[in-house]
Amino acid sequence: MSVPPLATEALVVIAVYAIVWQGYKLRRRINGFAHVALLVFVLGTLGPQIVSALFRAGVLPATPAAILGDIAVTVPVVALACFRLGLEGRSPGDRVVVLVIGSGVVLAALTVVLSLVTVAAGVPIGIAGGGAEYGHPAGATSALLNSLYRVVVIFWVGLWVFPFTARPGTPPRLRLGMRIAAVGILAMGVVVTVGLVTGIQAVIAGHAVRGSLLPLLVTGEIVAGTCWAVGLSYPLVASRWAARRAARTQRRDLERLEPLWTTGLEAFPELRRPADEAREPVDFRLQRRKGECFDCLHHLRLYEDTGAAAASRAAVELLEAALERYAGRHGESVWAAVDRRDPAAEQDVALLVELADLVAELRVAGVPATQGE
Repeated sequence: MSVPPLATEALVVIAVYAIVWQGYKLRRRINGFAHVALLVFVLGTLGPQIVSALFRAGVLPATPAAILGDIAVTVPVVALACFRLGLEGRSPGDRVVVLVIGSGVVLAALTVVLSLVTVAAGVPIGIAGGGAEYGHPAGATSALLNSLYRVVVIFWVGLWVFPFTARPGTPPRLRLGMRIAAVGILAMGVVVTVGLVTGIQAVIAGHAVRGSLLPLLVTGEIVAGTCWAVGLSYPLVASRWAARRAARTQRRDLERLEPLWTTGLEAFPELRRPADEAREPVDFRLQRRKGECFDCLHHLRLYEDTGAAAASRAAVELLEAALERYAGRHGESVWAAVDRRDPAAEQDVALLVELADLVAELRVAGVPATQGE
């Protein structure tokens, strides 16, 4: 299978993306078998490049390089089929998995036997053969079997990704990433299909057919590599970007809660929870600060109802003034909003931020407001 000059570098990048992406996202959603199978597939795509490099360096003679090259392109295809089966919940001992792996082993064995028969007849194969093996029955059979096997498996997996990722519960980023990667799989299927067609033409003509289909081969390989890179990296990149945006929002909310939080703890310092803010992640700090703010509001209600003690009367008056302004603005008391809140809902921070803004406004004014807006 021909590869553009930059394919090796692209495949290495894809492999790195795959490893990071797997550890970051997929391991939580698929079993270990599927996880290993996908890594074998992605890293296995480097196999033909390694064999070709060893041949060009003179480490491997032409015949072993040709045989190993055919086997090297079969291994990732078998791994790709196992990845699909793993996502369907099958284990390595499942009968279908054994059948798929067994078919790959049988194909590899046939490749070796048929290639040796072709070489024994004096016909060069593979890298040094220039397509001459198509003129011999054994060589043609080996080449066509390998191409047909890859075509069937690649399209079997590539087309399956779309209905699989359409299932309820699939995270949108993972769905989009896998579908982009599936386009890459299908593009590689087109490349292999072109190879199968040219192989059939070669059998009819008795030699390799060159020329008109080369642009399609190169285009398919570029599309395949690009889609793999984008598809594998998208869930990671999109998730990290969303996480960074969420962290910025949380830091902003943390800062905006400062007036309410400090005033509440000034009034009721016993509600401060032990913490080491220097080591706490921002989301944890925000949740703790929200909890302390709500605790202060509940104690303020208790203070109003029973006359309970407070450390600072001025802080209590400032909070009460902020609550009065809130009631004047919304036509209901803060306690009505607090009583109907869902403790698990993220919208809680909006109520607290509004109260914090009112406290900050009253601080600037210098005196508590006694009238609602």
